Order: sequence, then structure tokens, then C-alpha cells
Amino acid sequence: MIRAAIVGAGAVAAHGHIPALRAHRDRVEPVAVVDVDGARARAFAAEHGIPAVHTDLTGMLAAERPDLVLVCTPPHLHAGQAVECLEAGAWVWCEKPLCRSLAEYDRIQAAEGSEDPEGAGGPYLTVVYQQRFGRLDGGLGL
Repeated sequence: MIRAAIVGAGAVAAHGHIPALRAHRDRVEPVAVVDVDGARARAFAAEHGIPAVHTDLTGMLAAERPDLVLVCTPPHLHAGQAVECLEAGAWVWCEKPLCRSLAEYDRIQAAEGSEDPEGAGGPYLTVVYQQRFGRLDGGLGL
């Protein structure tokens, strides 16, 4: 079973990632949610049946040791959070945009494969680049 944690208890996590986790409940178990707003994190966890609540990413990584972390926070936080998760040994599924600069991307790439000295075994990061509201003809479809 893959132990997954969610960072950011907002709408993207609730409406995009929770349904995906539920669809794969035979393989993935949500074990923790992290949000700087403790009340929001507690409400999110209660609504979605997630057992552990944290307000600090570092503490969650140490306490829960997730296999996978879904990063659903504002974009300016993505690079730092992704690097921290990778360095803790967790694979990362990050919302777009991944980062704000090539230097941030280089930091993320350097952290990948940190569990394996040769970089062959992970952990690695992937980015969600899904366009949910567009049409094939380029219109917004609103």
C-alpha cells in the first residue's frame, strides 16, 4: 500500500486529488494532511477520513514517513517543499507550475534520486499539467 500525504488543504486537493486517491484506494492510503492553517487541516482530515493532521511539513515527513506527497500549495512554495519531500525519501506529485526559475528546477532535479547514490531508484517528482476547463478548439468552454 502506498502511503500518501497531502500538503495544502484547499480546493485543488479536495476536488482534484482526493477523488483520485479514492479511485485507487486499493493501492493508495491517505495518511496525513499538512496545512499552515490547523483548523483547515483538521476540517479537511475529518471530511476526507485522513488520520493525521500537521501544520508543519518537516514534522509530518518525520512522523508519517509517506511514500508519496501531493503538493497542492501556492506555486511560490512548490520548489522548497518538493526538495524537502524528495530529500526525506518521498516521491512527489506536484501541482503546476512546478517552480519559478531554472535555478529552482535545478535544485529539484538535484534532490531526485537522493535515496539511491546512483539516482536510479528514486524518489522522483512529477508535475500535474492537466487542463481541466479548456476545449480542443482553444476556447475556455465557460
